[in-house]
This record gives sequence, structure tokens and C-alpha cells, in this order.
Amino acid sequence: YSVEVAAAYPVELPWYLRLKYMGDYLLRYSPFILWAVWAGTQVRPLSKEKHLRQWRYYLLLQCLLVTTVVLLTGKRFGHYQIQLHPIVALYVGATSGIVYREILRRRWVPWLVAVVAVGIGIGHATYYAGKSDDRRELADYLAPRLGPDETFLTLDGFQILHHLLDRPVPTPYVHSSLLFYDHHRRAFGIDEGEVAARVLGNPKLRYIVGRRASGEDTDLLPRLLPFFGEPQYVGEELVVWERR
Repeated sequence: YSVEVAAAYPVELPWYLRLKYMGDYLLRYSPFILWAVWAGTQVRPLSKEKHLRQWRYYLLLQCLLVTTVVLLTGKRFGHYQIQLHPIVALYVGATSGIVYREILRRRWVPWLVAVVAVGIGIGHATYYAGKSDDRRELADYLAPRLGPDETFLTLDGFQILHHLLDRPVPTPYVHSSLLFYDHHRRAFGIDEGEVAARVLGNPKLRYIVGRRASGEDTDLLPRLLPFFGEPQYVGEELVVWERR
């Protein structure tokens, strides 16, 4: 899965932008990475032990392999780099455990760590509490309007609505971006006419949901919209089309 699926829909990306993509990750987590590198220079007696050397070689090899997989697609999505998190965490733990132990012996340090951690948590909670939840807004809009067996087609990454409302996906492509990006359609051999016929041939499909700019770069939406009514707006950006 890691190699074949990722390599199936590559995007052309210059090598220096690939390096920048990885550099962004290293900078984002540089407080941990630099600490681990520094701590590794402080634990000289332990660094000579065979098991620690082998562990570091293993993590380095794993990092190279995972980085190769992450860079295969040429796409610079931050969530692809989550695969590197265990490696970074294990490296920090392997190199800085002894240094951490010495520092944590001071009674005020755990309290300081706790205060900082709680502060970061409250900051994140405040930030996300102020953001609108487009998916929940759409789910709340559709829930009272859908019949028991009716479903919908999502555009622009709203596929979680099928989970929130427990409704089947009307195409074989759960992630709607597969239908709306040309390199995805080429990679999977997707025929937009066939998809449109499948969607329109489903009598249980009642709505199309998306944003104002959804589907502008594809022929699929223009094939479908003549069979749907005028757009209904949920908030400023969200759009729902109901089948005629």
C-alpha cells in the first residue's frame, strides 16, 4: 500500500521543492529534533554501546525508507509526514532519556512541563473552537431532509458526511478528489461519463453537496446539474443541489 498506492497518482514536483517539503517538517519539529541531537552528544558512554548504535542505524534506515514513500507522490500534504512521527519520537527517546531523567530530578521541572502542556492544550482548544465546522453544518442540514434510504454525492472532501449520516457512497470512489483531479482520473482510469450515468441511475441519490467552487475543473458536475434544482446555500460557502 505505501509504495504502490502512493506511486499510482504522482504529481510532477521539482527536487528542490521536495527538499523544502521535508525541510518544513524538520523545522516544524526542530525543538524536539535539535534537543535529541544535542542530548546524543551528551551521552557519550552510552552511545558506544552496541544496542544503541544498532537502534540508531535502524531508525535512520526507517527514516530513509519512509521519506522515500512520502516523496513518491510529489504531493506536499502535511498529513503524509505523520508517518515520520514514530521515528522522531523514538529517536528523541533513545538519545535524550538519560538527560531528561537528570533534568526531571528538579522538583519544579515537572510542574513547568505540566503548565506548558496545559497552556498549549488550551490554546489549541480555543483556536479550533472558533473555527466553523463545515461538515457538521452540512450534516445538520441534510439529516432532517433525507429519506430513510436516500443518499448524496459529496464534492471537495466532504466524504465524512457518509459516516456522520450513515449513508452509502453512490460511487466506488469514497474520496471525491479522485473524481475531480485529472491526474487521479488518469491513474485510476475513471470514465466521468460512466460515473455520471451511475450516479443518475441511482434512484436513491437525492443531493449533491459541496462548496461554491466545487467541481469547476471537471466535466462531471456539468453532466449532473441539469438533473438537479437551483443551488441552496448553507452559510456563505456551502452549496446543496436537490434532485428534480
